[in-house]
Amino acid sequence: MKLEQITGWRDTAFRGPALEMALDHALLDHAIIEGKAFARFYRWNTPAVTVGYFHEMESAVQEAPVPVRRYTGGGTVEHGEDITFALIFPPSSSAANASSATRYRWIHFELAKALDASGYRTTRHSEPFKNSTRPCFQHAVSEDLIDPDTGKKICGGAQRRCKGAVIHQGSLRLPIRLRTLEANWIDHFLNGLSTAQNPLDENRKTELIARAIEIERELYGTTSWNERREAKMKIKF
Repeated sequence: MKLEQITGWRDTAFRGPALEMALDHALLDHAIIEGKAFARFYRWNTPAVTVGYFHEMESAVQEAPVPVRRYTGGGTVEHGEDITFALIFPPSSSAANASSATRYRWIHFELAKALDASGYRTTRHSEPFKNSTRPCFQHAVSEDLIDPDTGKKICGGAQRRCKGAVIHQGSLRLPIRLRTLEANWIDHFLNGLSTAQNPLDENRKTELIARAIEIERELYGTTSWNERREAKMKIKF
């Protein structure tokens, strides 16, 4: 499985957690309309916690620094010293049409190859899935990446389908030398995912950020979304 083309964005701007989630959502909306694949890599300006769409936001999480509910599934993810990435696969693409397990395995396989090419070896967690209420990095599921020297999970992800497109949000805890958006493992990763890569146009970035600010105000920055999931999102591109 390989995409024909993917548009990449190494997003060096620091934003609040709600706006980061809104920007991934804006990319998803855009991919649905344009029929293109996107990849965004970003860091966090403050310690934060994201919670999966279907996951209960426990009282401890509500008291954590800046909790926000993701659009994707999965559990609780603690952010701060990680690199987070969003992959958006458009409708009718081979990646979007694949099963969630196949797609998850493919993404982490290409990520492991990219990290290995940069001198950081990982292993694949192969045990069957077990439900757990523990935070993401304290609980590995099948195909998650593990540091073989420490036994710690270093990468997990969550997905969701919308109008035929799929968004995958992943979080990586890497050694300091690789914990930069200029690291060459990102190039290796994109090369593994697609035949051709191109950077996101600056004008399009401006449009997406403006749309994300609207989405944050309507959705990710609201109590109804983060605590009760009552808010609904309308695509306005």
